[in-house]
Amino acid sequence: MLFAYGNTVHAQNGKIVEMSPYSFAESSVAAIQQVIPDTKLILAVVNFYSIKYLSDGLKVRGYLSVPKKRENIPALFIIAVVTANWVH
Repeated sequence: MLFAYGNTVHAQNGKIVEMSPYSFAESSVAAIQQVIPDTKLILAVVNFYSIKYLSDGLKVRGYLSVPKKRENIPALFIIAVVTANWVH
């Protein structure tokens, strides 16, 4: 439910305006593989992208993973908010 009183509410359209392939550093894969032994098998069936999308007129940076095999599968969306005070 959305309430707006005296303010304009803008839609967050989520349009992707930039998209480029992304690959993990081998050192990152090795570190993850210590916890998840099947890491390389998982990475082999998914394409990863670095994206920028529009949200309330701002360009937001994110990452997108897309299964190489097209089928109906569950999805997980993670949205992180980073402020200037958090980035050093």
